[in-house]
Amino acid sequence: QAMAAFLWRNAGEPPSTLPSQYFADVASSSSFYAAVQWMADAELSFGTPDPPGLPRYVPSIAVSRQAMAAFLFRFDACC
Repeated sequence: QAMAAFLWRNAGEPPSTLPSQYFADVASSSSFYAAVQWMADAELSFGTPDPPGLPRYVPSIAVSRQAMAAFLFRFDACC
């Protein structure tokens, strides 16, 4: 979730255009909600599938180097 905030702030804190909560485990009451929603909207993160519901973001786990490289690659392409 801190990584989401870092990228979101770097992009200028753009609003998300998603009409509802994208990830099952990031509630609208979370201080990172806007950043995580934006990541989904910008297609920087797709989460982990959790059939039959919404994907999970798992905001409290550490980001691996390879995942961060993928996020930065996608960020460079979109933002």
